[in-house]
Amino acid sequence: MARNVTVGGGEIDLVVRWTDGHAAVEVRTVGPEAVTEDPVDRVHHRKLAQVRRLADLLAPGYGPLRVDFVGVAVGRNAVTVRWLPNVV
Repeated sequence: MARNVTVGGGEIDLVVRWTDGHAAVEVRTVGPEAVTEDPVDRVHHRKLAQVRRLADLLAPGYGPLRVDFVGVAVGRNAVTVRWLPNVV
């Protein structure tokens, strides 16, 4: 639906539509040099709390938004994607 949404002095990477509503999505990517590192480990609770606050500011236009996290690990031979719904 939307990407790089700026609201309330911050940015939400993605706003996506689901059958049951909308989600604000934080995306973290690690490259081949850090493939052993899980992108999930790179997102801090402060950042997720900020995304939750920003999602609440968007609620009048979208309705309640859940907050999801997507971790992308780009390896030399493969890409791994983990989508974690409703993290905060």
